[in-house]
Amino acid sequence: MDTSPRPAHNPIGIPDPPMHIPPPPYPPLPPAPPTIAAAMPGQVRTARLVLFVHAGLMPLLALAQLVRAQAARDSLSPHGGPGSWMAPVVDDARHVADAQILSAQSALVWAILYAAVGTALAVRLARGGRAWRIGAIVYGAWHGLGGLFALALANGDSPTPPILTALAQIAAGIALLALLTHKDSTAWSARTR
Repeated sequence: MDTSPRPAHNPIGIPDPPMHIPPPPYPPLPPAPPTIAAAMPGQVRTARLVLFVHAGLMPLLALAQLVRAQAARDSLSPHGGPGSWMAPVVDDARHVADAQILSAQSALVWAILYAAVGTALAVRLARGGRAWRIGAIVYGAWHGLGGLFALALANGDSPTPPILTALAQIAAGIALLALLTHKDSTAWSARTR
């Protein structure tokens, strides 16, 4: 049996830790560098460019469609006055031109709204985030399908601006889907910020 005296403050016999801890034999580590944000992948940059170009192109094409419809309406004015043998034909053509003007005005309003949404998505896509990437994918799919339907509804007599608009929508939709579903784009948008 151990007969050594035990200290009063340590009744179970565990030795007290030393009061002074010697310094380590090596110098302390330097502070950690600040975290550097991962560079935006090329697919995301290209998707942003597609969104910006699409947002600028859609209102311009809708405006071209409106100008063309108005020019078609104005070209009918000198023909087919009252009592003219062409009056019924010109009246029918005026109704068609008025419908094209109304359609072009509606297309211009929608193009401006879609341009605002596309610009907002392009700006917010720079920060990343899963919701903005998915929003841009849905935007691209919506425009791709809308362009396909517009192209399917176009007939041989359709003016050029609506067909160009449909082709631009299809191209932008396919590009956005391909670029934003790429693994690098998905990983970049899911990163911690």
